[in-house]
Amino acid sequence: MLFPKLDFVVYDGGYLDEKKNFQMFIPDGSLVIIGEYVGEKMMDFVTTLSLHNGGIDKPQPGKFSIVEDKSQAAKNPHVDLTVGIYGLPRLFHPEWIISAKVY
Repeated sequence: MLFPKLDFVVYDGGYLDEKKNFQMFIPDGSLVIIGEYVGEKMMDFVTTLSLHNGGIDKPQPGKFSIVEDKSQAAKNPHVDLTVGIYGLPRLFHPEWIISAKVY
C-alpha cells in the first residue's frame, strides 16, 4: 500500500549444511533490493576458457563433453558422459543491488 509501483518478494531459500541444518541464503534481519530498468539488462552469463575445449595449448570457451568408455569393464559395462560449461555472470549494473541490515 505504501509503495504501489514496487513488487516485494519474500525469499526464504537455503541449503542443508554438512550437519543437515538448514541455512538461509539471506539470513533473517537482512534485506536485499534488486532494481530493474525496462529495456536494459542487469546481467548476463558468459562462458570462460576451458581446458576441456582445445586442450592446454588452445583452451576455448563454451560447452564441453567428456566420454569415458567403460564398455570393457568386467562388471556392469557402460559409458560415462559428463557435460558442462564453465562460466560466470557478468554484472552490468552492480548499483542496482542494495543490501542492508534490518534492526
